[in-house]
Amino acid sequence: MNFAASTIAAESPEPLVIATLPTQHVAATQLDYAVEALLAEHQLPGLVLMIKHKQEVLHYSAYGQVNRDKPELIKKDALFRIFSMSKPITAVALLQLVDAGKLSAKDLPIFTAFKPIKL
Repeated sequence: MNFAASTIAAESPEPLVIATLPTQHVAATQLDYAVEALLAEHQLPGLVLMIKHKQEVLHYSAYGQVNRDKPELIKKDALFRIFSMSKPITAVALLQLVDAGKLSAKDLPIFTAFKPIKL
């Protein structure tokens, strides 16, 4: 089951209402319930969620615990260690810039450091 399908399927006592106009605020209690259901469904210890629209913060909350071994509640300013995940995120961002024509592959040292391989 993919992540998007499973999050939409989370049951709630009331329909989830999210702002449809920039000035409306997220229905916090319904969103809180949906996030707690998501954490339980995917067995995640916790998360921090911020929803913004045009620089206006519509929702900002912390849910769950720091980790499963510590019963300490997570805080909004929690740091998340992504370790080596920064490398593929950076690579995708650079390749998207190349694809959009905003950056040339020749500008990236990694592409000039290696000789082309003929297959």
